[in-house]
Amino acid sequence: MAKAVIFDFDGVIVHSEPTHLVAVREVVEPLGVRLPQEVYYERYVHLPDRELLRRVMNEHGRGVDGPELELLLAAKHESFERLVAKGGAVHVYPGVVELIRACAARVPVGLCTAAQRRSVQAVLGGAGVLGVFTVITTADDVVRSKPDPLPYARTSELLGVPAAECVAVEDTLGGLTSAKGAGCRAVAVGHTQARERLGIADRYVERVGDLTVEQLLAM
Repeated sequence: MAKAVIFDFDGVIVHSEPTHLVAVREVVEPLGVRLPQEVYYERYVHLPDRELLRRVMNEHGRGVDGPELELLLAAKHESFERLVAKGGAVHVYPGVVELIRACAARVPVGLCTAAQRRSVQAVLGGAGVLGVFTVITTADDVVRSKPDPLPYARTSELLGVPAAECVAVEDTLGGLTSAKGAGCRAVAVGHTQARERLGIADRYVERVGDLTVEQLLAM
């Protein structure tokens, strides 16, 4: 029986990736870089913003680092926050708040995300579940992000529960690779990627609202 549950953020709790893509495009397209939607979801969706921007630019022959990369990162954050402020840019998936609360009533609950902490806190606060999480691990807290195992290893360590006794809920191959690499069992939800790309998961569901706390803890 699992002794902790760890949720991803974008693509599991909230539907915000299309808005992130718009924000990234607003930053890179004036520099002559195109980023098709299918490429974003296939190559970059699991990455933290800094690494995403670095790779996108490098792969288009526009290598950036240091101060230039930080300027792009700041511009992306400003764009995303402006889009969110307009309203309707970030949606909480049906059933996930209830699932998080049900899990937290039984076991410690963590969050493990490649997003920046300030974005996570703002959205979770608005959804009324920020204080439900025992531990929140963001891109600001680790030196290597998903698909590296470090974020999940760090989250399980802070929860005080061995990774082998944690269940991760993820929506991308990179996130699943991170969770499984750390030793967690993993559930994939089909919100953002095709099922065939998520085959390493121990369980698959179409929607996070299809999961119950009993199913997660039984893994």
